[in-house]
Amino acid sequence: MKSSKKMEATITRLEKKYGKLNRSYFVEAIEENRVGRGFYDGCDLTCDILKNLHLVVAHDGTWFRI
Repeated sequence: MKSSKKMEATITRLEKKYGKLNRSYFVEAIEENRVGRGFYDGCDLTCDILKNLHLVVAHDGTWFRI
């Protein structure tokens, strides 16, 4: 499986802002919500230094903070 170009661009932009982030890619549990076609559905981004920083990036490049 691989991540989409839009997802990688967003992750790169967020890493420029926050520094190096830990990545954890995932696939949706509900089959109807999956992107499919060999792509990950999203990526969880966390930071070792900023413990309360938790970002989620979707396959289409959108992101939100938890």
